Amino acid sequence: MYSIINILGTLEVPKATYYRWKKKYIHTIMSPLEKLIVHLCEENHFRYGHRKSKALLKRNHRVEVNRKTVQRIMQKYKVQSR
Repeated sequence: MYSIINILGTLEVPKATYYRWKKKYIHTIMSPLEKLIVHLCEENHFRYGHRKSKALLKRNHRVEVNRKTVQRIMQKYKVQSR
């Protein structure tokens, strides 16, 4: 069994590069909330911002979530309003 440090040393890859890559690709799986927000934005043709999307989540799907969380998810997946 080889450690990460030995493998990176052999490949001459800096540790920082490895951990930056690992951090970038660890969050590729969407949570159910993220899927719901992206679907909601696509359904409304990207017309609504994070405040309206939050209200629709609460009204139609009975999901209580902070508007800043909705805004962060919309920014992460580039589904902001036009």
